[in-house]
Amino acid sequence: MLNELHIKHFAIAEHIELDFSSGLSVITGETGAGKSIIINALGLVLGQRAEASVVKHGQSRAEIQAGFDIREQHALKALLVEHDLDEDDSCFLRRVVQAESGSKAYVNGRMVTASLLREIGALLMDIHGQHEHQSLLQADTQRQLLDRYAGIYSQVEQLSEHHRALNLVVAELKQLRLNAASQHEKIDFLQFQVDELNQFSPRADEWPALHTQHQRIHHQAELVAAVQQAETALFMDTEAQLSASAQLAHAITGLETALTIDPALNNARDMLLEAQTLIQESEADIRNAAESSALDETEMAQIEARYTGYMEFARKHRIEPEQLYTTFEQLQSELDALDNPEQNESTLLNRIQGHADAYHALAQTISQQRQYHAKKLSQKITEIMQLLAMEGGEFIIELETAQNAFGDVDSSLALENIGRETGNEKVFFKVSTNKGMPEQALHKIASGGELSRISLAMQVILSDLSEVDTLVFDEVDVGVGGKTAAVIGKMLAQLADARQILCITHLPQVASFGQHHYHVHKHQGEQVQLNISALNAQDKISEIARMVGGETITDETLAHARSLIQSSSSVSAPKP
Repeated sequence: MLNELHIKHFAIAEHIELDFSSGLSVITGETGAGKSIIINALGLVLGQRAEASVVKHGQSRAEIQAGFDIREQHALKALLVEHDLDEDDSCFLRRVVQAESGSKAYVNGRMVTASLLREIGALLMDIHGQHEHQSLLQADTQRQLLDRYAGIYSQVEQLSEHHRALNLVVAELKQLRLNAASQHEKIDFLQFQVDELNQFSPRADEWPALHTQHQRIHHQAELVAAVQQAETALFMDTEAQLSASAQLAHAITGLETALTIDPALNNARDMLLEAQTLIQESEADIRNAAESSALDETEMAQIEARYTGYMEFARKHRIEPEQLYTTFEQLQSELDALDNPEQNESTLLNRIQGHADAYHALAQTISQQRQYHAKKLSQKITEIMQLLAMEGGEFIIELETAQNAFGDVDSSLALENIGRETGNEKVFFKVSTNKGMPEQALHKIASGGELSRISLAMQVILSDLSEVDTLVFDEVDVGVGGKTAAVIGKMLAQLADARQILCITHLPQVASFGQHHYHVHKHQGEQVQLNISALNAQDKISEIARMVGGETITDETLAHARSLIQSSSSVSAPKP
């Protein structure tokens, strides 16, 4: 339920703060006073598209904030928890529109996307605009309204998903058959590629080790020469000089002799002995390195040939060498699929049949529900028409069943034969506005006023099914008056027994039913200012008197206003 609404620098509104209660709240004012600003502000804070033009002239931004009591709205609470936006039993929406660029949306103080704000707003409030009845003439709207009344909206969505899946699979099967003529050449080429790679036999983890081995043999000559040089210098006597090991031994022998003369050379002799030990220990490592660096010529040739093969296939398939094994597997899989076109087609046909069977079963259930609820909804709207100055009129919902699409799926592959995305039937609204008049399509027979009243009847019936706590009606009573206007007021009052209703109206008969009354008026100054005020009991009488007789309020119009208010409080609302 809407508790409060704050409007700042929006259109011609400077700063408006309103508190709302449960029941029926009516909003009135002279034509052009700015009543629509309330609707526009609510629409904006609920997630409608924001335009910079809504910012009051001379201001940098407009701001709308609405506070709701959501203690009974479990689906909304779950959505808020899902997005970490929950705040006990309250929900505060805030929308800021910049005059220069863009807008921002907040839920319970946290910034959200406009799409999430719309999703949350749709669970908080329904707004029925004064021009909404025009959409009632559209075939798809008529079908949606019946489905909403029948409670099968989600089932129709599932049906549409099966329909879309069928389109995709049928298109895939058509393409498979279309390509059949060119398959042989493709199979031959794939077979050549697979045979070639199969002979080469790349392995899953072969390339990294092969690359390392190839790098090693690529520098083999340098490695062998370096190890041999170290080995010769340390351990092997040459014609030109002694090895490092021999020279070190000769030095140690000389120091042993010198020690007999000068004991101070003892430390030098010890360090040479330690160096000799280290050189002797390194001999084994160097000899092992020399032996391992000398690869077998045959092994080197095999590594080189394998490496060259990887590089050639990589260039041929325009891939990296490490991708060769994966490419081989992909080509093999593609060849297997093409080698078994019958099996592939059979798989697609099975998928088509599965979706077709699911479509048939669900479409049949939907058809049964539509047929049952079409009669009930037709009867309810007909009953309300009798109350809305269309005595003797009749409302008829007609279902036109299409010829079933799926029989033998193998011969029914034309997409146009798959059936309607929304089910087996088209929905048509027809009406006879007077007793004895022939029924005709709604768009052919209903006048603007009649269409508005039928739309209101539909909205009243469907609103009674809504889980949303707050419903807003924006001058849906246009084109009616007198006794019919009083009936509309009674209907809205009845709805207000179960939920909060906000109604913008220009009819005193409707306004008299309001439990809470707000008046919209403009104030002329340097700039036009919009003011909205809650009326007390006496002010309400004066406002309804103005609506009855114009700006000049007389004792007669005041008496009429009191009479309307007294009548509205004592008459129970009709049951639609």
